[in-house]
Amino acid sequence: MNNKDLYSIFCEKNGLPIFSQPWWLDAVSGPTHWDVAIVQKNGTPIAAMPYFIKKKWGIKKLTMPPLTQTLGPHIRFPINQSPTNKQSFEHKIMKELIDQLPAFHLYSQHWHARYQNWLPFYWAGFKQTTRYTYQIQQLSPNVNYIDTFRSNIRTDIKKARAKHITVSTGTNMDDFIPTHKKTFKRQHQSYPYNKAVLYRLDALLNAKKCRKLLIAKDNKNQIHAAIYIVWDATTTYYLMGAGDPDYRNSGATSLLLLHAIEYAASQSKTFDFEGSMKPSIETFFRAFGATQVPYFHISKTNVFG
Repeated sequence: MNNKDLYSIFCEKNGLPIFSQPWWLDAVSGPTHWDVAIVQKNGTPIAAMPYFIKKKWGIKKLTMPPLTQTLGPHIRFPINQSPTNKQSFEHKIMKELIDQLPAFHLYSQHWHARYQNWLPFYWAGFKQTTRYTYQIQQLSPNVNYIDTFRSNIRTDIKKARAKHITVSTGTNMDDFIPTHKKTFKRQHQSYPYNKAVLYRLDALLNAKKCRKLLIAKDNKNQIHAAIYIVWDATTTYYLMGAGDPDYRNSGATSLLLLHAIEYAASQSKTFDFEGSMKPSIETFFRAFGATQVPYFHISKTNVFG
């Protein structure tokens, strides 16, 4: 079996996050534009590190594919390992993963928050920058989440309801992309996503029943905002959000996020806002009662020639 076949087995047995699943990587980057380092023991994969390969103007980057929050290493630790042995094991495995990386000019990845030990990468010349996401943890369907929000978010939700804005479930990306485009047009930016990739990923997520598109409309059937959430066995992620600039102050996005969190509480342990380092977005996410969670951006630049 090749590394990708071994990786599929590793994912099935170890419940990796949705962004590290091979089918996700196939959908967002194409099957020929990603690969994976694998460590085996007695023929069984015990660690893996997928990476997206981007080549342009002779520069080879191992980086993040579109729409993907985190990648990085994943390790299956032996049961009942002592803390000392666990750290030694982790160091050894990470070195083996590093040694399997192909030659590159730039490595740049966001790691999953569960991995806080990047020391072997430091020893190998990599650098680290701490970033933050925001999460609501220990979700429960018995919690009235609106009571945990800051007053400005509760006011937004009341405003949306007073304007008779309701939330419904969208069918496909035709219900999302037009409003999503308006979000970037307001910021004088070209649309950054390949629509074929969005449709391909959405069809796959819909078939696997791990996505939901929520749309906020008024009583004139005007779309004010929309959000797109995905989930795996433990976490629901706020993947994308869209808003019509003409209705920026209607409170629709806050109402949508309330619905998303309530839906997540019925099936997940955690709601992840896919946090932003932008002050205005950080403040908005934190107002939902979310907890700041650090994760690492690991990078390295190589110069050949």
